[in-house]
Amino acid sequence: MPNHVVVPLDADLYASELVRELRKLDPKTECFGIGGEKLAQAGGELLVPLEDISVIGLVEVLEKLPALRRARDRLVEEARRR
Repeated sequence: MPNHVVVPLDADLYASELVRELRKLDPKTECFGIGGEKLAQAGGELLVPLEDISVIGLVEVLEKLPALRRARDRLVEEARRR
């Protein structure tokens, strides 16, 4: 069964706060992934900007499947590389 990720816009806020707190513990902490402006401002590396894969509705999701799969593959590849 394929994996699916549902990310509310609040996730950008939560991720940015997590990055800030992790960096308080260790300033050398590197964070990367899917995110928005808040995550980038907190110092997270955006491999896939949220706006590139944001969709609403079933038909729109189907239209974005190739981009969603590329985003997933890029994240997996980068996680393995690091």
